[in-house]
Amino acid sequence: MQRVAQATEDHAVRARSEAIAFVVMACALVIAPMFAYPVFLMKALCFALFA
Repeated sequence: MQRVAQATEDHAVRARSEAIAFVVMACALVIAPMFAYPVFLMKALCFALFA
């Protein structure tokens, strides 16, 4: 029974960390064009998409 509880806790921790990472990346993508050259950002995102 302890293994089931631990697996559930691990899943919850992973889901939370993925949600935090998603929010951080979304904020970075929204804020980035204000500080970096937009064409460079478009190229970087295309390279990241096809990497």
